[in-house]
Amino acid sequence: MLQRNTAAFQHRCILINAAVSDRSAVTSFFRSDREYGHSILKTDDCVSEIQVKTLTVSDLLRESGFPRVDLFKMDIEGGEQI
Repeated sequence: MLQRNTAAFQHRCILINAAVSDRSAVTSFFRSDREYGHSILKTDDCVSEIQVKTLTVSDLLRESGFPRVDLFKMDIEGGEQI
């Protein structure tokens, strides 16, 4: 859905399929039985676990390749507890 919603802005918008973390690595990502609430924190409503790439904010910005960033949007999804 995000790819479709940002298609018109592809010359100035990049989607990076990764989780932001305190280190660049691979970590577990837990899917909730709800349509929301998926997180790197395991909760009681976890139905599956997948491995995802993680990047630090610095590595994420470096990987984007943009000379500057005007807007940086993150979907925290439970990370407030970290």
